[in-house]
Amino acid sequence: MVTGLQELPYWSGYCKPRLLLHAVVTSKYFDLCIAGVIGVNVITMALEFYLMPAVGPFRFIQAQPRNCCERTVGVYRTLVFLNL
Repeated sequence: MVTGLQELPYWSGYCKPRLLLHAVVTSKYFDLCIAGVIGVNVITMALEFYLMPAVGPFRFIQAQPRNCCERTVGVYRTLVFLNL
């Protein structure tokens, strides 16, 4: 009879790539990176909302980027948050 201490861990049958992915995803540094990406997303969304013109019935639609920085942030958000 096998007791709880003698059982193999649930991940013991994983292949090497899956085990590596499991190790990365379950690490505390991965959590910190995800929290950082979420924080950057919140800040960029807040800045975009702050810079939006408040005229007309479409005042909540994003205006065209006015400079290189706004365009770069827009491309970054598209690539990261739409998983492209």
